[in-house]
Amino acid sequence: MNPKTETNPRVYMACLGCYNEGRYHGQWIDADDLEGEMDYCSLHKRSDGTYPMTNCKRLHHEEWAIHDYDGVPNLGEHPDIPYLIKVMRGIEEHGEAFYEWFNLDPHNKSHHDDLSEAFEEAYCGEWDSPKDFAEQRAEDLGYLPHHTEKDPNPLFYFVDFEWWWNSTLRHSYTYSGGFVFGRDV
Repeated sequence: MNPKTETNPRVYMACLGCYNEGRYHGQWIDADDLEGEMDYCSLHKRSDGTYPMTNCKRLHHEEWAIHDYDGVPNLGEHPDIPYLIKVMRGIEEHGEAFYEWFNLDPHNKSHHDDLSEAFEEAYCGEWDSPKDFAEQRAEDLGYLPHHTEKDPNPLFYFVDFEWWWNSTLRHSYTYSGGFVFGRDV
């Protein structure tokens, strides 16, 4: 599924005991359900006979693995669950832009205490091209007077904004999937 259309990120938690026996058993689980499974009691067999994460009823089938991701970057079979929940919450809150930002370098994001705050600091907006971002950046910084179709600034015709992006701005910003992000601090 295309992460751009996903509004409810989720993962498929599979029972490893069943998997090793040649059966595929598990469940799709979202951030709310995953967070609910994280309390101490849910790490042990429940009174209804099921095991956490997968709802498997077979004895000694407590082990699990993530076998599929839907709208979430792949963090492997056994990711750090609190970190995975943070990523899922970020996608729920910020959507496609967060997914794109996180996917630029998912292993370098774990040093952030608050992924959502780090994203908000890095996010510069959505642009059709790096050239469009460079044009707006020049205006925002006051490098060139305001430019509109009704009141054109002739200097805009002489500035190569693609060159400015490639020579200078790309060292401070990243353009990915239509979004611009400031480099991580």
